[in-house]
Amino acid sequence: QLNNKGFTPIEVPNLAPSPTIQTGDNALLLRELRNNRLISERTLPENISSFHYRPEVMFKHKWSKQTITTRGLFINTITNEIVIRAYDKFFNLGETRQTEYRTLAENLTFPVTAWVKENGYLGLVGFDSTAGDLVFASKTTTEGEFADWFRELFEHRYGAHRDYLARYLDEHGASLVCEVLLPGKDPHIIEYGQDDVVLLELIRRQREYKALPEAEQISVSQQLGMRLKKKAIVLEDWAAFEAWYESVQGMDYTFENKEIEGFVLEDAAGWHVKVKLDYY
Repeated sequence: QLNNKGFTPIEVPNLAPSPTIQTGDNALLLRELRNNRLISERTLPENISSFHYRPEVMFKHKWSKQTITTRGLFINTITNEIVIRAYDKFFNLGETRQTEYRTLAENLTFPVTAWVKENGYLGLVGFDSTAGDLVFASKTTTEGEFADWFRELFEHRYGAHRDYLARYLDEHGASLVCEVLLPGKDPHIIEYGQDDVVLLELIRRQREYKALPEAEQISVSQQLGMRLKKKAIVLEDWAAFEAWYESVQGMDYTFENKEIEGFVLEDAAGWHVKVKLDYY
């Protein structure tokens, strides 16, 4: 500021997110989400909003590139930073045209990895640069019992590594995506003997879905002491897929002598499809 005594600096705190987060594109994304009548916004504390596709998208199959993104998407609406980014919505085998068995040979990019699908609920850990802290969420919100249960279990199990995880998610611009298993509070069809958290993925906090390399998942799970999702098999081509798929059919099928919900197939391009087993 210039006055009759000369220049005086005015200092303003820099609330901009980490340079790993590209907020320019996110400002456009935020406008697009708010203008899409098929997507709802849920306002949460700390200037965070979650975005989720409306029920009619599911019931009337109005899926688009944008609606599949809004599943576990949380944005700081002041800084435009994506503080949490989960998977794109993906579907059961046979649920959409793209996932029909007869079209999979054309849609899958081999090799394809089959991961054991745990039967709990999704717990998300992100990072907000403005607050300089982790953000915990579940089921479109950072509040409520499911988010609280996840936060409490996470803090109890991994609280000693909180600073490490905050630095990691900040520096890598990533979210931690977990399966939360709470048989006492939230029982599911598949029975579990104790509470647990399973690391499913480390996902970039950006508009387009992109997971971090598997080596990073392994490293972070070891650092936290957290169980990592189980790799069942890698299928190199369509013939191997057909043989494997036939082998997992039937009520008597178990994986490592246990009933499971099914598998998540991930192809070489990062595309996912769910396979639910007969027992489930």
